[in-house]
Amino acid sequence: MITLIILGSLLILASIIGRTKYKKKITKQEKDLLFIEDYRNKFVLLSNEYLKSSTVNNLIFNELNEKSNKAQVVLGVKGYVQYQAPFSFQLIQNYPIIINTIPKFRTGNIEKFDINSCDSILGSKIGIIKDRISTLKEDDNLKNWFQTGSAWILSIPLEILNFTGVLKTEKLEFIRNSTVFQIFNGFVWMIGLISAIITIFLGWNEFTDILTKFFRIN
Repeated sequence: MITLIILGSLLILASIIGRTKYKKKITKQEKDLLFIEDYRNKFVLLSNEYLKSSTVNNLIFNELNEKSNKAQVVLGVKGYVQYQAPFSFQLIQNYPIIINTIPKFRTGNIEKFDINSCDSILGSKIGIIKDRISTLKEDDNLKNWFQTGSAWILSIPLEILNFTGVLKTEKLEFIRNSTVFQIFNGFVWMIGLISAIITIFLGWNEFTDILTKFFRIN
């Protein structure tokens, strides 16, 4: 009975942790969506006014310029492009489009090509985030809560290494998102679920007897 309570408690704990992390993911994506939609709307206002009169709305420009680094971060890899300026043969790789495009309004050397490229990427990112939110909400169920929670529990040693500075955050996320770690987490999840079900129906003593016989045979 005690073992059953422990197993049940671990299942519940993993599910609670997983649900909390799922809600945080959805909330973060929703905040990113609100931010990038607002940024794009103000970028369009700034661009339209500039194209019509060649004047810069300083209020909007200052806000977009101050938030350009955050916008670049939210865009992620989508915000780094191959860039070739008009009438130039030089092709620039991994060009951070936001932080390089916004200052051009002030210097006066921005082209319509720059504006269209930037607006297109912002619009594309909005669509990506909306799809991501939709997928997260569709997958917001007990099964995925438990998988996410158990993955977090399994990565506690890695979290400790990250906290102490031994393991970088980028490396931690790489390991956590790796195929090997996902397979291991899925294996643990299946074993935990099967063990809980067998224990409920057979009892702990009978379950351990089955395991003992199995390993003796093998």
